[in-house]
Amino acid sequence: MKQYKLYPPCQNADCTIAELPRQLEDLDLKPEELQRDEVATEKWGSWVILSIILGIRLGPFTWSKQKDSYEVFRDGKKLQVSKKNIDSLQRITHIEKFNNGILRLPKHKDLENLEWAPAKQLYGKSTIDISGLDIHELKSKYLRFYNERYLDYKLRIDLYGNDLEQLTKKQETFLFRTVLNNGNEMNGQQKRNPTVSKIASIIRQNARLNPIDIMTEGEYFGFKNPKMEYDLLLAECYHWLLNGVNAQPTSNGLDEMYDDYKLEDDISLVHSYNHKYQKKINLEVKVNEVLDLMLVIIKDKQYQPEVKKSLFRSLFMFCWLHLTEFGSQTKFPYKKDLKKKFFTGHSEMIDVSKLNGAPKSAFGDALVTGNTASNKLKCRFWREYLGWKEDHNYDEN
Repeated sequence: MKQYKLYPPCQNADCTIAELPRQLEDLDLKPEELQRDEVATEKWGSWVILSIILGIRLGPFTWSKQKDSYEVFRDGKKLQVSKKNIDSLQRITHIEKFNNGILRLPKHKDLENLEWAPAKQLYGKSTIDISGLDIHELKSKYLRFYNERYLDYKLRIDLYGNDLEQLTKKQETFLFRTVLNNGNEMNGQQKRNPTVSKIASIIRQNARLNPIDIMTEGEYFGFKNPKMEYDLLLAECYHWLLNGVNAQPTSNGLDEMYDDYKLEDDISLVHSYNHKYQKKINLEVKVNEVLDLMLVIIKDKQYQPEVKKSLFRSLFMFCWLHLTEFGSQTKFPYKKDLKKKFFTGHSEMIDVSKLNGAPKSAFGDALVTGNTASNKLKCRFWREYLGWKEDHNYDEN
C-alpha cells in the first residue's frame, strides 16, 4: 500500500463550546493509538481555558470520518461513533475538566482587574475579577461574560473524509505522527505509538492498555512505564522474532516494522526472516510463548528490583534460545533449575570484578545497545555459557 497519496477532502466542522458535548457523542475521543500517559499538565489546561476566554484562536482540532461506525465506551456510556479523533485529545480533556468543575482559571493579578466593555453598565466598574475561578463561580458571578466569552467560543475542527472517501490507516498515522505532533518532545516509542496497524495495536494492548500478565506495571519489573518503556521492550521482542539478525533493531528498524504494510491488518500468519523459523508464523503467539516462559522465571519476585531493562533483554534471549533449541519446555535438560541457571549465568556474564578494572562487560554493554551486533553477541554468550554448539548465524561480521 502506498504511504503517500492524495488525501480526501477536509471539511469545516466548527462548533461552539456549548455545542461540543453533542459533537463528542459521535467521536472516538481517545482511540487506542492516542492513549498514553497524560502529556499536558493541569496548569497548561488552565491556560488553555484562559486563552479561550481571552479570545485567542486555538489551533484546529483534527478528526477523521470513518467508513463504518463502531462502538466505544466513555465514562461508562456506550456510544456509536463515526468519527475518530486524530489531534485534540489534550485540549478537549481540559475543556471537559473545566466544564466539570475540576479545573480553575489561573490565578494572576491581571485577571483580578480584567477590562470588559459591558462590565461598567452591569457592575458599575469597567473590570471584573476572574482570577482562580472555576466554571460554577464564573457562571454565577458573570453569566453574560461566561456565555459570550466561553460558551459561544468557536472551536475550529478539520474533518478529513466523508461518506464516500476516508483516510487510510497510513494517512491517519502520518497526520498524527508527522504533521501534527512532530514538534512535540517524544521519544521514539511515543512517536511510533499512534501508528494505526495491527502490530502497533497488539503491542499497545499487551504492553500497556490491557497488559498481559508479565507486563502488568510494577508487578514483576523493577521499573515502571511512564514513557512506554514496556512498549519498547515488547516491540524489540516482536522485531527479533520477525527478523533475527537480518534487520537492525534500532529506532529506525522499529519504525520500519511499525510501518510495514504486511503487518497492518493481521499478524497471525506472517513470514519470519529469523533463521530459526524461515516460514510463516503466528507472531503474537510465538512472542507470548517466550514471555510466558520469562514469567515462570521471575514470577516469585525474588529478584524483582533487579529486573531492569537490560535484564529483561537478557532473559528474553535466554528463554527464546531455549524454546527454539529444544522446541518445548518439556525437553529442557534442567527445567526445574531454569531460574537458577538464568540468574547465575546472567550475573557471571555481567560481572566486571575479574576484568582488571574494566568498567563494563561486553555482555552487559550488549544489553543496552540496540543493534544487530549486540543481539548476536547476546546469543553467542548465552550459547557458550550453556555449553551449546556454535551457531554461525551469530558470528561477528
